[in-house]
Amino acid sequence: MASGSKKKNNHFVPRSYLRRFRSGSDREVSLFNIKSGKTITSAPIRSQCSRDYFYTKNPLFEDEFAKIEVIQKLLLDEILSSEIPPNLGRVVEVSCPVE
Repeated sequence: MASGSKKKNNHFVPRSYLRRFRSGSDREVSLFNIKSGKTITSAPIRSQCSRDYFYTKNPLFEDEFAKIEVIQKLLLDEILSSEIPPNLGRVVEVSCPVE
């Protein structure tokens, strides 16, 4: 999606994080609905942990969150592949490939 375009569905848990709990496909997760007491085995990630305009209607904020989420995903990928938490010095040095 181009920078500055509408970004109505704001995720408060990044989709890249939710995908780590996928069930079946990269686009679905299993979930337990506390209110109804039901387990759903295939719920679309796009509609989980999100609300319309959760942060703001200004798309620039969502663009900036997307940059942070890329860094978060890279760090988590590194932690999981090495099974060792990165030291704080390396965290500061990680740059975002998204411009």
